[in-house]
Amino acid sequence: MHPILDALASMQPMSSSDWPALNWRRLSNTTLNADKSACKSKDKSKPKPRPDCLPECRELGSRSCQARCECAACAFCTPVAQQWRTPTGVLLESLTSRTSPPFQFAYNPVDADMDSMKKGLVVEPILTHAWHEATWRCCAKGGRIVDVGGNFGWFTLFSLALGCHVTVFEPVPAFQDALLLGVALNPGFAERLTLHSSLVHDGPPHNFSMLVPTGHRSPRKKAHLGMTAMAGEHGILKANGLGTITQKLTRPSVRLDEVVPAQDLCLLKADVEGYEPQVLHSAKRLLATRDVAAVQVELTHADQSPAARCAGLRMLRQLVVLGYATRQIAMPYLTRDRPLPEGVWSMAAGPWASGRMRAFPGEHATRVVGHRTLARWQKAATAPGPKGPKAWEAASKIVDAAFRADFLTFSTNFLSRRDESAAGPGRIGNKPGRPWRVAPPPSWQL
Repeated sequence: MHPILDALASMQPMSSSDWPALNWRRLSNTTLNADKSACKSKDKSKPKPRPDCLPECRELGSRSCQARCECAACAFCTPVAQQWRTPTGVLLESLTSRTSPPFQFAYNPVDADMDSMKKGLVVEPILTHAWHEATWRCCAKGGRIVDVGGNFGWFTLFSLALGCHVTVFEPVPAFQDALLLGVALNPGFAERLTLHSSLVHDGPPHNFSMLVPTGHRSPRKKAHLGMTAMAGEHGILKANGLGTITQKLTRPSVRLDEVVPAQDLCLLKADVEGYEPQVLHSAKRLLATRDVAAVQVELTHADQSPAARCAGLRMLRQLVVLGYATRQIAMPYLTRDRPLPEGVWSMAAGPWASGRMRAFPGEHATRVVGHRTLARWQKAATAPGPKGPKAWEAASKIVDAAFRADFLTFSTNFLSRRDESAAGPGRIGNKPGRPWRVAPPPSWQL
C-alpha cells in the first residue's frame, strides 16, 4: 500500500507535516468534450460551431459556451485535463475549476457524477456558488471549515482556495487518494488541511461497515462512485444503483465534539448518505457554545425507516431553535436562467441574496398554514434565552409543516445560516413580512 494510505489506516488525523513524499505518476493530457449545450436544438436555422473563436465569444468568456453555439470551438469550451496514475494503480484526472478563485481538482473519470462537472468545470454549481456566498468573508480572515464526507474533495479544495483552514473527514481510501492529489497540485493548501480517515457518528466509538462503489458491471456504463452506503443503526438509507460493483470497508467512528477543537467555524458540512442527523448530533456542544456561521447538509426522505425520518426532523428542529435560517437547493445544477457570474463571484449577488434558493419553510407551507402563523411560530422558537418546551413545540410545528409541504424530492441540500446577512433576505416563503429572527448564541442544556 502507498505510505500515505498506510498512515491513514492508523486512523490518526494527518496534517501536512505528517505526509510523506507524494508519488503520483503524471501521464499525458486529454482534451475534454466541448461544451455544446447551446447547440442542442432541432432548429435547423440555429448557427453551427465555428472553427475559430469569435471576438464576441472572448468578451462573454465561458458564459458564451451556454449562450452561443458558434462559440463552442473556443479554448475555454474545450478544457484540457491532466491524467495521473496513483500509487495504487488508479487512473485519475485533474483540471482547473471555473470557480472564483480557481483551483486544481482531481477526480476519478469513471464516476458518473463527474460528467456534468467536466462540462461546466464546477461541481453542483448552485450549491458551490451558495457555499462561496456563505463563507468567503470568513475564509478571508483565516477561519475554519469542517467537511464531513469529503469525497474527492471539491468543497475542501474550494474552501482552501478561499483562504480557510479545513478539517475533513473521509474514510474511503480511493477518495483520500484523489483528495491528496488535489492538495498536492495546489501550492499552499497542505499547510491548512487536517485529514481524518474515520467516519463521524454520534454515540460511543463503533466500527461501521460501508459499501464503497468501485465501478459498474457493464463496461458501457458508469457508477456513482460517491454514493458510499453506510450500514448504520437504520440500515442502508441510500443504496447504490443496479449493476454497481461494491467493496466492503469497515471504519471506526468519532464524535465531532471530541475531535474538533472548540472554536468558531465558517461552515459545518455533512454529506454521508443518510446519516447527516447523527453527524450534527455529535457536534451539539460545538453548535450550542460556538459560533458556527453556516451548516450545509444533504437530507434524505428515508421513508423506508421511520426512525431515520424522525432523526432528520429532530435535526431540522434543532437548527430552528439555534436561530438558523434555512434554504434548500433541490437541484444544485445550472440552467440557462441560472448561470454562474463571470469574473469575481464576491462582486455579484449570490443565490441566497438573490432569492434563487427556496426558503424552508417555503411558499407551499405558507399556503397551508398561513404566513402569520409561521412567523408567530418562528418568533417563539428563536426567542433569546434557555429553550423551553414552547420553543421546541414551535420548532416542531415549523419543521413538520415545511417537511410535508416543501420537501418534495428524494433528497435535497439544505444550507442554514446564522449571520446577519441570513436574517434579512431569509423571509418565510420568500414573501414580504416578518423576517427570520436570528437569536444570540443560545444556552442549550446538554
